[in-house]
Amino acid sequence: MEKKPHSGLGIASLILSTSFGIQMIVSSLLIFLVAHSAPCSFAQDSPESIGFFVYLFMCGSIVFIALSLGVAGLFQSDRRKLFPVFGTLFSLLIFASFMAFFAIVSMSDYEFDDLSPNHIAPFEYFDLGPSYNDRVKVAPT
Repeated sequence: MEKKPHSGLGIASLILSTSFGIQMIVSSLLIFLVAHSAPCSFAQDSPESIGFFVYLFMCGSIVFIALSLGVAGLFQSDRRKLFPVFGTLFSLLIFASFMAFFAIVSMSDYEFDDLSPNHIAPFEYFDLGPSYNDRVKVAPT
């Protein structure tokens, strides 16, 4: 019995889904680190946030293409099904999490504009300078 070759569509699906899935995860982690380290620099309409969501949308589109390639690889009768199955599963998992991420973000009432320094707890309370006793009532000893 002759061995069937691996599906090229399945291999492409697996490579695309894993590489762009990793990129989506890493970029999401990086953007949340940036948003929490400097909240006032990541406004909702800033070029950085718009660029981030455009990049995520492009990665999601490529993962959808990987899903399509994996499904097409499953229907090739003269090829092995190992790579199309894994490519389809990975891209389906990544695409579903991508859609859930956008659904959660679009349903949230959270606005980045409220993270300006005027809305955050004032930083002067952390200053233990000479006027510390003036702000905090110290019990007499």
